[in-house]
Formats: sequence, C-alpha cells, structure tokens
Amino acid sequence: GRYCAEKGVNRGFQVCGVDISNKMIEKARECNNNNKYAKIEYLQVEDMCNFKYIKKLGAAISAYSLIHLNKEQAVIALNSFKQHLNNDAYLFLTVYKGKRDGFQKEELAPDHEMYYRDYSSEEFRTIVLYSGYSIIEEYEWNDEDPITGGDPECDAGVLCIIAKYVE
Repeated sequence: GRYCAEKGVNRGFQVCGVDISNKMIEKARECNNNNKYAKIEYLQVEDMCNFKYIKKLGAAISAYSLIHLNKEQAVIALNSFKQHLNNDAYLFLTVYKGKRDGFQKEELAPDHEMYYRDYSSEEFRTIVLYSGYSIIEEYEWNDEDPITGGDPECDAGVLCIIAKYVE
C-alpha cells in the first residue's frame, strides 16, 4: 500500500489508508516519513465488509486484504467498497494464487494464527465480476518481498485485477 499511497499523493490525490489493525496503521504512519506525504489520511475500521467513510473515492486499493476473508466475505467486502466509490471509479485488487484455505501461523506475529484464502485466476475473476465490477486488466507475478511475499510452499504467486465500478 505504501508505494501506491506515495504515488497517489505525488499525483495530487487525497489518500486514505484503512486497516483493521492498530499496529498496521502505526506502521503506515511510520512509513509516511514524518508526514512527508501530509495528504495521507489514516483510518482504522473494524470490518472491511461494513465500514463507513463519508467521502466518495475515485479509486481504491485492496492489497492482500481479501486473502483474510472466506469467499462469501470477500464478495460482501467488494460490495461494501462500492458504497464508497464514485461512478467510474477504479479498484485495484491483489490476492495470493494458491490453494490455502484455513488458519496458519502469522510470520509477523508468531504467537497468532491468521486465516488465509488463496484463489485460482478463475475464482478471483468470478468474485470480482459477481460483485458488479468490470475487469479492465489482469496481472500475475511472483512476490518475493519478505513481508508481502506469500509462503512459497503454498502460494503460486500473486493475482491482480484492476476493475471499474459503474453504477
């Protein structure tokens, strides 16, 4: 999210970061280089399936968020995002490609387990289309970042969809 936020602010966009975790919000603030990007607004929500935000957005990014929801919850979240998007807004989504569907130890918090739901390309396309978005572009790559990179024993890479919401 940091890369996208920095690029957005540099292009004059108002950027809002949303996460359920206080620790991740604090980490985002730290990465903000002492308010170098003053236009970044940070929020915390309890549930991406049902959050409230007063502004309509021209674009939204959900990077590796849907992987912590089951498929039904992911559809609910995608529908929730629409409440906060302008007509013709873009949605950038990434998930892991693979077969995981259950809890596993969290690398950044080894005393905790976290739910992971990977997708096939077809499953990912299906939930995005089912949720009422038009797919603009699709990408796939290997993520070797030590924080965002998936488990190489379970994941077969990253799936990305850029979609558009039209009322």
